[in-house]
Amino acid sequence: KCNIVARGGHGIASDDYIRVMGGHWIVNSAKDGLHANDNIRMDGGFVSIDAGSDGMDCKEGGVELYKGELEIRCVDDGISANRPKQKKKKNNADSTAVAKPKKEVRADVVVDMYDKYSIVEIRTTGPKGSGVKADDDIVIRSAVDIEGDASKCLNAGKCVIVESTALGGARLVASGGVLYDKKKNDTSSPKGIKADSLLWISAGDIYVEATNAGEGIESKKQMIIDGGSIRVKAKDDALNAGSSLIINDGEMTFYSLLNDGIDSNGTIEINGGEVTAYGAGVPEAGIDCDLNRFAINGGVIMGMGGLTSTPVDSVSTQPSVVIQNVELPTTMAIGYDGTAWRNPTDTLMCVPTSKYGTLLLSNPEMKVGEEYKYESGDSTYIAIPALGHKPMMSPPPAVVKP
Repeated sequence: KCNIVARGGHGIASDDYIRVMGGHWIVNSAKDGLHANDNIRMDGGFVSIDAGSDGMDCKEGGVELYKGELEIRCVDDGISANRPKQKKKKNNADSTAVAKPKKEVRADVVVDMYDKYSIVEIRTTGPKGSGVKADDDIVIRSAVDIEGDASKCLNAGKCVIVESTALGGARLVASGGVLYDKKKNDTSSPKGIKADSLLWISAGDIYVEATNAGEGIESKKQMIIDGGSIRVKAKDDALNAGSSLIINDGEMTFYSLLNDGIDSNGTIEINGGEVTAYGAGVPEAGIDCDLNRFAINGGVIMGMGGLTSTPVDSVSTQPSVVIQNVELPTTMAIGYDGTAWRNPTDTLMCVPTSKYGTLLLSNPEMKVGEEYKYESGDSTYIAIPALGHKPMMSPPPAVVKP
């Protein structure tokens, strides 16, 4: 067992790399707990860090965690990997050559602990800090538990990949509020997961909460969900994709307190899985992609909110129904029993902001033109499935059965 106390600097610092292969390490530092230039790697042991700045900070390389137990309590970023800006030299009068960087640099964070009992636990207290921050990609393949007043739990300058099959999955709670940046004259909101490029989820038990402000899961570009059990509760959009959202499989619940359950600024394509999305009242929606292409080709889907985007028949192969002015369920879960929808209790309690709203329903058993019913409380609503529907300005009428 090794106790390290750094009252004025970093706990452990290296101009090259730091590798932990075993042992029991307790680090208390005024600045970063572990600070390296090229690489930080963990292959075993137990590491506990209390830091006045970052927990682990790698300036010109990556942070790789493959085995062991890691606990971080810090003010700024829990784990940080930074790509240095490359500057071009001015050309001489007799030369047009552009100077190249001295060496290749990487700024990836990989959490891939092959021992199923390994875990990474991060607690942040500073409002500007992130749980895990990388200028490039973040890959999560094992259990992580991140909570605190962080601006973002997972914050990537490029891609975020989550495929955690370990015990415990990923628990991401961003409890901070909106932060104003005087230098940029702009505001920043907390988020559970934020990727500036692709965000891909393929496996794992994932819980995300950002109920004080901000989105739950956000990609500035494309988002793909191929599997996993996902629960998201957020004040803003629970799920937000910048250019396109594709859901192929998985079981997921998205709940927004004040905005859309699922929101894409571009297209939406649902090909499978069990998808439940709840948005706030009008003008918010359970599932929203404005008037962009919305395709349903598979899956069991329930979207609830004030409004909804409607599937397009030319790109959809699975029928759906849209029902307006329907009594919304008091819990947000999804179930299908013959031709009747039911509402079993779910572990993520979602209380509707209004009693009545709009429902979008779809499942593989639906057939175009046949009569289906939705049951909520003492009311039964009848609707006729179709591959596509008119936009919400004139949705298909719902017939209420006495």
